[in-house]
Amino acid sequence: NRILVASSNPGDVVLDFFAGSGTVGEACLKLERQFILVDSNPAAIEVMRRRFARAENIQWIDCPEPD
Repeated sequence: NRILVASSNPGDVVLDFFAGSGTVGEACLKLERQFILVDSNPAAIEVMRRRFARAENIQWIDCPEPD
C-alpha cells in the first residue's frame, strides 16, 4: 500500500507484470487505482479469479500460449 500511495494517485493505472495471486490488484481496489495484472502461471490466474470473483468491473483477457 505504501508504495502505491507514494507512486500513484487515485484513478491512475498500475501495471504488475508478475502479479502472482493479485495482491497489488487488491491494494489498488482499496486505494481507488485501476490495475492491469499479468501472470503466465495458470495456478496464479486461478487464485486471482477467486480473489476478484466479487469485484465489479474486472475484465479478464486470456492470451493463448504460442505454438
